[in-house]
Amino acid sequence: MKRLVLIFAIMPVFLSGCIIDLDSGPNVALGRVYEYEIEKVISETWRGGQLVERVVENQAWMDITVRNTGGLTARDVQVEVVLWDGPYEIRRAFINLDRIRAHSSVTTSFDTGLGFTYEYTDYEIFLHWY
Repeated sequence: MKRLVLIFAIMPVFLSGCIIDLDSGPNVALGRVYEYEIEKVISETWRGGQLVERVVENQAWMDITVRNTGGLTARDVQVEVVLWDGPYEIRRAFINLDRIRAHSSVTTSFDTGLGFTYEYTDYEIFLHWY
C-alpha cells in the first residue's frame, strides 16, 4: 500500500514537468532602420571640358529591416511609416511585403518623398501581419 501511495505521489511531479509550451506562430519584429540621402543628377551642361551647370534632385530614403522570429511564415506583412515634423504628421505611407519566412528577415527601401532627412524630425514604424 505504501508503494502504491508513493507511486501516485511521485507521478504528478514528473507529469507537471512535461508541459511544453510551443509558440509556433509568426512574430514580426522591427530590425534595423537606416536613413540616408542620395543626390540624383537630372542634367549636366559641359562647355570646353568644364562642368558649367548641374541640376540635381536630393532624395531622403530609409532602409527598413523586418524580421520574423516566429516558427511560421508571416503573410501579408504591412509596414506603416509615419513621418513627423514636430507635432505635425507630414507623411504616412504603407509598404506591403508579401511574406517573411520563419527565422528570416527582409529589407525594403522606402523613398520618403522628401529631399533631406532633416525635413522630418521623427518617425514611427508600425508592423501589421496575419
